[in-house]
Amino acid sequence: MTVILKEAHEEAIRKIKKRSFKIHVLGICFTFLLSLFLMCGKVILKIEKDLAKQSYEVVKSHIIEMKAKLKLLEILRTKPISIGHALEVADVVFEESKHREIPISMALAIINQESSYRNSVISEKGARGLMQLMPGTWNQYMDDPKLKKETGNSHIPTLNIRAGMAYLGDLIKKEKDWNKVLSIYVSGNKDIDSNQVYIKQVFNKAKEYSEELGGRW
Repeated sequence: MTVILKEAHEEAIRKIKKRSFKIHVLGICFTFLLSLFLMCGKVILKIEKDLAKQSYEVVKSHIIEMKAKLKLLEILRTKPISIGHALEVADVVFEESKHREIPISMALAIINQESSYRNSVISEKGARGLMQLMPGTWNQYMDDPKLKKETGNSHIPTLNIRAGMAYLGDLIKKEKDWNKVLSIYVSGNKDIDSNQVYIKQVFNKAKEYSEELGGRW
């Protein structure tokens, strides 16, 4: 009888220890999972906060861009071009400005200086369109994919601007200096001194346009 009671007692103790161990393990697992959940919660909150911030910045950027584009349209509507061409030119200038890393104000200043926004202008040397491109320069950029998709001549405003800004983009990448770029653009050489009047006029006009567009374009 005593042996039976002893064995039963030892068995009961083993069961209690086993149960206690399971409870202990479950407690550790629960604590770990709770900590992991809280940690994940913090991570998720941070991700949500970062996404909200990024979304806000994107929306803010679009609003700023839309305001600048509307201002650009206001500027273009004062020039001798139709409303249809003004809308197209605004889109192209914004697109090429981002792609070529050319300030919009600089592109507008060059157009103003070269043609005063008169698309039909042909210079004595044969330069044509809004950005007054020479035939050689025009032909040089006919292989550009964006120009290949469209057909027409150098008097079409959007095509003329695409080719002109492509040319400017290549020049600024090579020269890293707008003084040299403008000198080459107007005369084909880097003699800044001989082209100082032109360069100064373009820079002054670009400053005016930049202020009209909010100071960042």
